[in-house]
Amino acid sequence: MLTAPTLTDLGAVRSVVAGKRRPGPLTAVPGARSLDVLRRRRQGMARSDIEALGATMEQGLEKADATLIASVYGPGARLMPPGSDVLTGEAIEQYWQGVLNAGITGGRMELVSLEEHGDVGIEEGRYEMRIGDQVADRGKYVVVHHRQPDGGWRFHLDIFNSSMPTAAPA
Repeated sequence: MLTAPTLTDLGAVRSVVAGKRRPGPLTAVPGARSLDVLRRRRQGMARSDIEALGATMEQGLEKADATLIASVYGPGARLMPPGSDVLTGEAIEQYWQGVLNAGITGGRMELVSLEEHGDVGIEEGRYEMRIGDQVADRGKYVVVHHRQPDGGWRFHLDIFNSSMPTAAPA
């Protein structure tokens, strides 16, 4: 059954005819690959999206795969680990390879709180890293996530620090 066009439909057609590329019901969004991408962008952040990134990081630790760990970071991401300068690009994967080379064999991330502000999400949580069955480090973290062009989420800023007591200076 055909329906009469709405004012929104006609406005979208007029904007295309006039050379304006304002997204509307009848115009394409530049860079969009499918309607699924548009739906995902409108849905917002789901806790499960962020938990999936944490699960990927945990799998990377268990598989000793620094590339898998680094895959949770988006373009332009910055990692701020304790005792280090800010790391970007390939240095992020190199950092995690160093962690694995130090003997870390597993870990866990626990999401404590999550806020969404448009295309930015802020996650607070606790982490644990293990060597075998022994806890090597335990602490807290904050990750700022950015929504990617495909509607998915990736780490943009990642900072963490240990809650384990430090040895007293000699």
